[in-house]
Amino acid sequence: MNESLIMDLLTGPLPAGVIAGLVIFYLAFNPHKAERIALWFFRAFSWCCRKWRFSRTAMEIQAAVNTVGQAIDMESGGALPHAMKIEWVKEKDPTAFVRDDCVVVRLRADTNDDASFVNSTMLYLSRGLLPESRIYSPPEVVQALDFTMFRKLAVQSQRHQTLNYFFENVYKQAVYAAPQVEPYMSSFQSMDDAGIFTRLLLRELSDLGTVLRLRAPDQLIRDEVAGFAHFVATIAEKEPGEDVELTFDGKNIRTGVVLVAREEVISDYGTSPHESRLSEKVARGSRSVYICSIGDRLAQRFRSPSLLRSTAW
Repeated sequence: MNESLIMDLLTGPLPAGVIAGLVIFYLAFNPHKAERIALWFFRAFSWCCRKWRFSRTAMEIQAAVNTVGQAIDMESGGALPHAMKIEWVKEKDPTAFVRDDCVVVRLRADTNDDASFVNSTMLYLSRGLLPESRIYSPPEVVQALDFTMFRKLAVQSQRHQTLNYFFENVYKQAVYAAPQVEPYMSSFQSMDDAGIFTRLLLRELSDLGTVLRLRAPDQLIRDEVAGFAHFVATIAEKEPGEDVELTFDGKNIRTGVVLVAREEVISDYGTSPHESRLSEKVARGSRSVYICSIGDRLAQRFRSPSLLRSTAW
């Protein structure tokens, strides 16, 4: 190969095949980007036929759920590990199953986009949220967890109209049929407002699936999960200055919480009292200890090697 040909290859425009290959390589490692490009395509041409319109709807739902869900999964330590994949089918009975690290949701398409979002996302959560530990929680806790997660997905993807549809057409009927779901839903929303629904509750429940993997569920385990949910709710709903229990010593869940004082208190007394409490909880057998603070700056003041997890309140 002569020098002029080499220079032409180095300085000239890249061949179309090379550009196409680079684009394919990028999209292969960034599936959410590919999903958004496909969504734009279907939006632009969905007027062509009914099938394309439903494809656009599926892409919109997947893009919303997977984008928000990926962030929640990282925040919760693996509580929502699978992406969502929708397949519209003619069968009346909807199904969901895990395939190739995705939860495949198969159901009939609905001309009401809100109904499509609600039905497909709730079906996705039934297999995708806490897949290893759902069986160890009471049914009313599982249902309230699904409802709370749906609310997070809808709010963070700015589907407010869809959320209203959900409350009117799904939540109202579910609470009427199982009234015990409503108190859990209220508690989980308080946890979410306090920033500890994903960072503490879901993280510990996700770990529970690893601890109990392949063990048959029983009432003792379900009672322990219900007790842990109450423990976290008490912390989330406490009044300023109110003393509450900050250590949960269960058979399968053993965790502690250290509440960090205000910045001015830290300035006067330092972090020693909080680090001492942290060490005490580890000595009592806590497998994880959470530092809950009013802001990230306070949590960053603690660098004890005993600290396993921290969360900003």
